[in-house]
Amino acid sequence: MTIPDEIKAIKLELAERYYEGVCFVCKKPKSKKGMTFHHKRYIANDVVHSNYPKNSSGTLQYYKDLAPLIRKNPRRFIYLCSPHHQAVERLLRYGENTMKSLLICVKQSKK
Repeated sequence: MTIPDEIKAIKLELAERYYEGVCFVCKKPKSKKGMTFHHKRYIANDVVHSNYPKNSSGTLQYYKDLAPLIRKNPRRFIYLCSPHHQAVERLLRYGENTMKSLLICVKQSKK
């Protein structure tokens, strides 16, 4: 099995077991840009993707280290497609008041 196949297998097993195998936001099982697990909150000495080498071996080790944490407490994570994970991460940059104002603006806007 190749490294990318191992990564996919780990993610798919966790996604199907704990998250119905679909993105929390769009409910799709796949994305061209991939799928990932979003930490709702971080804890001390947590498994963080940025602490791993930026190559396929580093990514595989990240998911191998993350898997037991998801199995132990799946409610600490949300399964998202990469576009929606990026959207969540961008929104988190805003403060609470700005976020509320943005949501009001979106609700009031018509397309």
